[in-house]
Amino acid sequence: MNAKPPLRTNRDWLTVVSDVSDTCATLWLGTLSNTSFNPGPGRFRFRAEGQPWQEIPVYPEWTPPVSKSEDRYYQTIQLDQLQPGTRYYGELFLDHPVHTLQQCGQCEFKTLPERIGGADDPFTLMVGSCYHQRGDDNQVARTFQALWNDPDLPNPDLTVLAGDQVYLDVGWGPLLAWGEPGIRRHILECYERHWRSLHPVLSRGATWMMSDDHELWNDYPDLSWTNPQLLRFHFGQFKSRWEKTALEAIERIQSGRDIRTRDIGSDLSIMALDARLGRSRDRLFRDSVLEQALDWIRNLTRPGVIVLTQPLTEPPGGLNNRKMANYAEQYQALCQAILDAEHDLVIASGDAHYGRVAQARNRKGRQLIQVIASPLSNVNGPASFVALKTAPDHPIHMPALGDDHPVRFEPVQIVPTERRRFLQRYWKDRTREHFQTLSFHRDNGLHLTVQGWPVRNPDRNTSPQSFNWTNTHWKLS
Repeated sequence: MNAKPPLRTNRDWLTVVSDVSDTCATLWLGTLSNTSFNPGPGRFRFRAEGQPWQEIPVYPEWTPPVSKSEDRYYQTIQLDQLQPGTRYYGELFLDHPVHTLQQCGQCEFKTLPERIGGADDPFTLMVGSCYHQRGDDNQVARTFQALWNDPDLPNPDLTVLAGDQVYLDVGWGPLLAWGEPGIRRHILECYERHWRSLHPVLSRGATWMMSDDHELWNDYPDLSWTNPQLLRFHFGQFKSRWEKTALEAIERIQSGRDIRTRDIGSDLSIMALDARLGRSRDRLFRDSVLEQALDWIRNLTRPGVIVLTQPLTEPPGGLNNRKMANYAEQYQALCQAILDAEHDLVIASGDAHYGRVAQARNRKGRQLIQVIASPLSNVNGPASFVALKTAPDHPIHMPALGDDHPVRFEPVQIVPTERRRFLQRYWKDRTREHFQTLSFHRDNGLHLTVQGWPVRNPDRNTSPQSFNWTNTHWKLS
């Protein structure tokens, strides 16, 4: 007699809000756990706060998250005709070959407002990057969930994870993944661990996920011989197979895009510009993507937010650590457009393994506010010796090369440092794990407040406490 297929628990199923507008939402539904049956049909029900449930069917056409994977599944659904600026609740129910219809996942999200509200109803953008799951102990999820649930704190309307949501290339995995099946298994298991820990973030509010090098390999697309964890990449077809599978995972799991833009009425424009998907040996972006980004900056009619995967103020890097400034032509073009922008700009980024807020003015006298938010969870163990950093406390410049009159970013606030302790998992002093929120409200003009949130809170029963920052408030135009 055949055994019954296992009933997957809520913990195995992920309900991710990958995008929202003012009237629709896109959801990623699936499992990254190794399962033995296709999920089949089901239904998704949702409702606005205080309103009755609505239902749409979930069809049985599930897709593997990477090619030739036959034990993990996903699909995307879209919810339409939603109300602007409204909180919604969703529940996923799936049929099972033996069991009755089961609830397999839940989510909450807010549609974007038609315009930004007052101080008691701000539009909040959360920015974070660099999440190494081992050692996090669900601290990021716990802090974000508390922030989301507290009506007195800035609840994120949109989260942008600016790269390195997974570390595929850290540890023994790249050395032990033999052949195509081994590569697939390693990459999917990394995503499963990281996404399971981050699911309370990914299922609360829309999340744009950008890619950086660790979704592929360190310093992608370059590859040096100095990293022992990547030795296998130099032989046979290992590198091309790994790259193909990792890029599929970015597209199908993270819903990665070269560029995304969104307007909040006539108040604010947001652009997330991925500097890794189109990167080659001499360029940061595909030419069409760069032109689209430059047009967005030149045609701004309101203040804007640019989210990048690496800071524009980092000087060129060396072996195994190339920065945006290493790609001089496209880097200079992007910097020049920002320096000539006709409206105030917030430039947020990750990757740096430190956090700080700085400010400058461009050639037109417009405010440039820099927010660097990294890391959510630090790399630990032997790799931490080269990965851990602390923020510079001096002015930094953009462009970071070859410009006679660069703008000078003066530090406003710096994320504090955690000291290394004897026999601790971190081998150097490090920036405290954190994310940052950018809250916008209208009061005789558009106002911005930036707050930093440490994610390692010793008292898990209290609401999150922000860093005690001052002078991180601006009026934008």
